[in-house]
Amino acid sequence: MIGIKNVLFGVAAMASLMAHEAKAIEVLVWADESEPIVLEMEAHGTLSELDEQLAAVSNGDESWMLVATRCCSPYPRMGYGISDQGENYGRNVAEGARDYYRPVTQEEKSYIAYIVKTLSDKNEAALLFCKGSIEAAGKKIDHIHPLKFLEVIFTDEELKTKVRNIRKKSFVWKSFRDGTADSFKDEQRVDNVHEEYLVSFVQSLGNIQYDYVIGMYQRGQWKEFFEWLVANVPRSGSHDRYDMFIKKF
Repeated sequence: MIGIKNVLFGVAAMASLMAHEAKAIEVLVWADESEPIVLEMEAHGTLSELDEQLAAVSNGDESWMLVATRCCSPYPRMGYGISDQGENYGRNVAEGARDYYRPVTQEEKSYIAYIVKTLSDKNEAALLFCKGSIEAAGKKIDHIHPLKFLEVIFTDEELKTKVRNIRKKSFVWKSFRDGTADSFKDEQRVDNVHEEYLVSFVQSLGNIQYDYVIGMYQRGQWKEFFEWLVANVPRSGSHDRYDMFIKKF
């Protein structure tokens, strides 16, 4: 699922942080080839404070991911919700490579639009209540090649603005971006990120130069590739009406 699973576990953390009965929150984090560690913070802390703690313990290693939270109180609202990260995390590449040349249907575009708009317009607490519908939409588009996923976003004026709004929410954006990068890595493992795809992708956008992105694409710098697109693909028309970023609690 492209970027969705990690976002939802971050949202679950926000639910625990808002638990009124809790005195403190335990946050379990995990990274590739590392043992999980537990951080502790005040019950009414913020995601920004959690970001700071993660940065301190990870020495800038962005592979660290939040996987569970627990309220430290006699009547916790939420127990550990361990995800299936690790060996079982991500797409099963044995199922075969995604077909880049398969057209994205209008129905699939509507699922992508729903995910992007919801992550853009809802704050973390509100996103918790959209968990089921976001997961369902993600399953509907899991078979789409990640370049085609990005093509849908960056050829739509409203979605280009919405994805920039997501980028303003550091915790949600990191998970969304990293999940998309993982999707590229899955295709890279099965030799399915050919340069001819990038040529077609750039042509579909019609407003960026191939030279700007080929290096990142060849080196497999998928996070940087996504970040560059968000920052540099130009918008046109009256896009201000779409800029509805809602601040975090």
